[in-house]
Amino acid sequence: MKKPVRKYPKIPLRVIPFILSCLFLLCISKLFAQDQTFIAVDIPQVDWQPKGYVLEGFTDERTNQELGQIFISPSYVQLGRLERSVSDILGQLAPSPQIADHNNMVFGRVMDLRVEEKVISSNVVEGKIHLSYAFEQLKNDRFSHLLDFQGGVTYKRSIHRTDLIGSALGKALVAGLSHFNDWMEAEIQSNPSFSTQLHLSIEDYEANEVGDTVFYHPDRPLTWEDFKDRPRSGSRFAASIFPSFSIDGDTELIDGELVLNMKLKVYMLKNASWVSADSKNAYGLNHEQRHFDLVKIVGERFRNRLLIMGLDPEDYESEINFEYLEAFREMNRLQAAYDEATSHGRNKQAQAQWDKLIDEILASQAWYKVDEFLR
Repeated sequence: MKKPVRKYPKIPLRVIPFILSCLFLLCISKLFAQDQTFIAVDIPQVDWQPKGYVLEGFTDERTNQELGQIFISPSYVQLGRLERSVSDILGQLAPSPQIADHNNMVFGRVMDLRVEEKVISSNVVEGKIHLSYAFEQLKNDRFSHLLDFQGGVTYKRSIHRTDLIGSALGKALVAGLSHFNDWMEAEIQSNPSFSTQLHLSIEDYEANEVGDTVFYHPDRPLTWEDFKDRPRSGSRFAASIFPSFSIDGDTELIDGELVLNMKLKVYMLKNASWVSADSKNAYGLNHEQRHFDLVKIVGERFRNRLLIMGLDPEDYESEINFEYLEAFREMNRLQAAYDEATSHGRNKQAQAQWDKLIDEILASQAWYKVDEFLR
């Protein structure tokens, strides 16, 4: 019996080059996939512990996971890769987590980690480790940037001692962590961003008078001598006062608590206040004094709001500035309501009513009683 013959499909000649090129690329890809050397990082001894913060973890942000070209012989290189992930290595390198005194949780990001080598003789390779960290803090469910670090180490090795690269990598990684720890030890004692609690103290400014400025004090009422500016010719008013208020001070960090020591200044400016020569009487001076008293009331309302609102240690400046602007608008509205009600002092009955209200508020410190004039 005749044995059957198996027929194979004919491959067009134009397809053969394409098939050969695919086979070539497949072989090349396999060659490069194997053309690597894996580096085990040595774990050096760390002789410090985080104080006041915890290194919670690290992420690898490198766009290229390869370390670079590693010389295996003077004329042959392989692509270096870490034997373990960066996160695992740094988890072992970083000191054991400590309880943070002020709940400061720190996370690190590895932005760059690579090796640059060159052959300097037939048996010696010179290399440099390039390292870049970024550190950020997690506090009150928010991340904030702390520090960027760029550094590295150099090394020399014999051509066959690729294991020494792992030792150099370990030293570079620990040096970066140590630098960050030194920075934290200095900053955590003085940088307000590391505080989790805030204590606010607002005292009255102690001076009664400095140069052109008269600071509010119940024992220092205004006199017509405080009105130094030239009278406005043609003005329908007999006098005008320029009162205002401000707050300033300094901050310090004490045992992790941010302490704000501030001064409230309620003042009038002599050279911006004036009175016409024929209007210097007690009634007119009382009207201007009440303008000054109203600023004192607004300043006290401002002080109280700050003391009870619970300022954020990380955002207290913007919160204070916002409340100050609100109080400044409140002052202008209250002054306008006072002048409108008293017809700038010409309505004596209304003036007497405001005098009584202002005296009651100052005596009882019931600052809320002006709320009806601010609606």
